[in-house]
Amino acid sequence: TGIPNTIIPNFGSNGKETDDKPATFWITNPSNIWVKNVAAGSQSSGFWLELLTRGQRASLYQGIHPKFAPLMSFEDNVAHSNADIGLRTYPSGYLPDDVQVMGGLKAYLNEKAGVFLHLTQNILLERALTADNKHIGIDIDRADAIIVRDSDVIGVSEHYRKVMEHQLAKDPCVLGSVFGIELHTWEPDLTEKGIRIQFVRFDGFNSRVCSKSVPLHLDGHVRTGVL
Repeated sequence: TGIPNTIIPNFGSNGKETDDKPATFWITNPSNIWVKNVAAGSQSSGFWLELLTRGQRASLYQGIHPKFAPLMSFEDNVAHSNADIGLRTYPSGYLPDDVQVMGGLKAYLNEKAGVFLHLTQNILLERALTADNKHIGIDIDRADAIIVRDSDVIGVSEHYRKVMEHQLAKDPCVLGSVFGIELHTWEPDLTEKGIRIQFVRFDGFNSRVCSKSVPLHLDGHVRTGVL
C-alpha cells in the first residue's frame, strides 16, 4: 500500500485529504466485519479508522455519524511491518456509546506503534499481541474507558534481537526508546472511567536492548482536549 504520486486536492465537502497517509484497510464505517485479515508493508498504516462525515452526499444522512457507530466484528487481524502504525484511530477518533471488542489483534514490527488509540472511548482490546514495534506497543492518548485485557506486550523479542545481531544491523531502539504501553496525561473530566489494564504480560524490556525500555510509560506532559 503506497503513497500516490498525485494527491487529491483539498476542496469543499471533501475536507482535508489524507492520501499521503495510506492504510491497507481504510475504514470509514465501523459497522462492517473484519476477520483474519493481514495488513503488511504499508507506507503508512495497516488498519485506520478514519471516521469522518464527508462527501457531497453527507447532507442526506445527517442523523448518521460513523464516529459513533458500532463495530460488527473485528477479530484475529494482523498488522505488521508498516511504516507508521499497525492500527490507529488518530486523528479523528472513535466514540461509540457502548463497549466495542477488538479481539486477537497481532501488531508487530511497525515503525512507530502497534496500536494508537486517540480521542477514543469504549474499546476492549483483548487477546492482543504487540511485539518488536520500533517505539510503542499500545499508545493511548486523550482516550477514556479503554480496557487492555489478557494480552502480551513484548518490547524486543529474543528472536528479533538475535536476527538483528546476526545481520549486524543497527540497534532496534531506533527512536530512542521502546515503550510497551504509553498513557498520555490530559486534563481530566470527573465523568471519566479511565484506562484499565488487566492480565497483561510484559516481556522484552531491558537496558541490554535499549537504555530507555520500559513496559509502562506515563507521559507527564499534560495535553488538552475533550472526547
